[in-house]
Amino acid sequence: MNSFRIYNKGVRSFFFRKRVESHADGNITFSTESITVKDETFTIDTVNTIYFSSFDDFNGRMINHAENKLSDGVNNKVELHLSSGQKITCNFQLTQRYQIRDLREQLIHYHLAGKLDFLNLTAILGIEEYNAIKNFRQTLASYGK
Repeated sequence: MNSFRIYNKGVRSFFFRKRVESHADGNITFSTESITVKDETFTIDTVNTIYFSSFDDFNGRMINHAENKLSDGVNNKVELHLSSGQKITCNFQLTQRYQIRDLREQLIHYHLAGKLDFLNLTAILGIEEYNAIKNFRQTLASYGK
């Protein structure tokens, strides 16, 4: 079970400048059979799709070399589309590069349950070469059996 901090993003104006600010707003926890957002738990059966639209930002990543500006790692986003029609979008923080890959077992389980797209899964896990993708697809066929 892996947990990440959730952040809300807001825009603040200051002397004709807009500044995006992030505020901690709970946790998102990924487990094999459920996903908990703040204090609300959604079983995998109640989730239609899971989509990670961004997952490569981490605390300390260089975002502007000229200003020597580092990221705070909160520009990662997951969308949960529930069977009730509700859509939940969360920005979450990664404190280390490739930390998202710690979810490997859960992500594979979500894919096998039909909730996470194969292309999104391979992108998250960093599987990019044709042969590696082909081998990974074949191992998924026997995964957990």
